[in-house]
Amino acid sequence: MIRHPNRRRLHCSLFASILLVACSGSSSNTTKSATTSGQPAPAAASQETHAAAFVEQTVPAQMAADGEYTVSVRMRNTGKMAWSAADSYRIGSVNPLDNEVWGLRRVAVPTVVAPGSEVTFTFALKAPQMPGEYNFQWRMVQDGVEWFGDPTPNVAVAVVASAKAGQ
Repeated sequence: MIRHPNRRRLHCSLFASILLVACSGSSSNTTKSATTSGQPAPAAASQETHAAAFVEQTVPAQMAADGEYTVSVRMRNTGKMAWSAADSYRIGSVNPLDNEVWGLRRVAVPTVVAPGSEVTFTFALKAPQMPGEYNFQWRMVQDGVEWFGDPTPNVAVAVVASAKAGQ
């Protein structure tokens, strides 16, 4: 049997690669399940530069197709940095990410939001033209930097045919 001096190095390198992939995979799964489970964020999350927590939202469970509605979403700044429109802080549509189902993708923060403070985004939207069920879900974003914090709970909005469509 001929031994190759580099074979051991190859096996060690392969083992290190597998170990690295396995470790990075388990770490992202842990983050994903913690985010989607709705459990409170760990204490370390409050130390993040960008962090947000959902507080409440007001959105109709049913809308008439092509109708105009006013909704509100309230978020708490749990990070270290103040949010401002000048620094491109917004609330953005998710589920799917950056969709225009409601006629807009993002809404700027209406005022400077200091760490520990809450802000209410009140905005007009337009229901889709086609009847069906549509997701209403939002999350904080700093344009060009990152999405961050808890998303709002998803609301499956039933869009029904409008009365004016039959006239």
